[in-house]
Amino acid sequence: MNAMVNNNDWTSIKNCYIYDITSSSVKVSIEIEVDKEGILYLGTSKYYMTKEYYPVFSEGKYIFTLTELDPNTKYFFYIKNVYTT
Repeated sequence: MNAMVNNNDWTSIKNCYIYDITSSSVKVSIEIEVDKEGILYLGTSKYYMTKEYYPVFSEGKYIFTLTELDPNTKYFFYIKNVYTT
């Protein structure tokens, strides 16, 4: 809904892999054709995701290392690409 209001283009995240899970960290890998300097926004509500993570871009994918996570907590995230063209 907010995407329509703000005139943003939203697409589903595909080829997303979550791995190296510990009680306070996790890695997220997302396949992408071209580096658009994506930023991962994380939060405990789908309406409020303010913590920013910057990826390493390698071999056609973003790799994010998310740290300082709380155990037994549900998290939501989205990726914002800085460059859209």
